[in-house]
Amino acid sequence: MIASHAAVPVVPTLILTKKMKVLPFHRTYVIFGEAVAPETLREWCGEGGTGYRQAAERIFARVGALLPPDYRLGTLPALP
Repeated sequence: MIASHAAVPVVPTLILTKKMKVLPFHRTYVIFGEAVAPETLREWCGEGGTGYRQAAERIFARVGALLPPDYRLGTLPALP
């Protein structure tokens, strides 16, 4: 909702760590997806209300698509 009102792009971001815990000095992968343009976000949100929820679900689906196919909970994938 805030990004829609501010007319800014949203960058889907996935953060992977061992056992899904962010700890200092431990390996952490941050994977950025393609930004969602403000115009696209505005289309997804429509008139607000349930539109914001649908836009959030679409963005979350893009974050999920960033997950490597061989990823299993508790292990770090081999990333380039």
